[in-house]
Amino acid sequence: MLMIYDCTLIMRVLVNYTWHSYCGSLEPMPAGSGGTAHALFVSKDRRIPKIRIHTRQLENLLDKRIIVAVDSWDRLSRYPSGHYVRTIGEIGDRDIESEVVLIENDINSRPFSSQVLACLPLLPWSVSSEDLANPIRQDLRDLRVFSVDPQDAKILMMHYTVQLFQVEILKLEFASYNLLKISM
Repeated sequence: MLMIYDCTLIMRVLVNYTWHSYCGSLEPMPAGSGGTAHALFVSKDRRIPKIRIHTRQLENLLDKRIIVAVDSWDRLSRYPSGHYVRTIGEIGDRDIESEVVLIENDINSRPFSSQVLACLPLLPWSVSSEDLANPIRQDLRDLRVFSVDPQDAKILMMHYTVQLFQVEILKLEFASYNLLKISM
């Protein structure tokens, strides 16, 4: 009975699988018909196979970093089929290549919404002398502090710091276990 349950679970995962969007560039293919150009998308992640897309704006997309999503993969086709999502920017631009790394790793780099910014103190903000004098509080401004919580978290709980001691040697340390409530 347990074995049937496991197989059903695996089948459900495969049926509900959704394709990820990928960052990369286009490699033109021989001309198509009807004004639609065919191209192979080459992902920055070399583990991803080339993706065939059809587009009317091939000339505008060459030499650009773009995002492509996979639609399907016919079992007789060498490449999956996909569609163009959006342009990130020029190939080789440092800011664009940095954004590609963030996108590929599902790191949200969009600006904060006005709701989030409304929760922050007005600029210029500084730490008050009472906060600095409080023995319970710890000044971590000289450290990189981050939280590892689920994307939909309403409370940030565990905070860590990271320090670079030497090339290739990092110190990761548990900083605090606070309940920081996020109001959205």
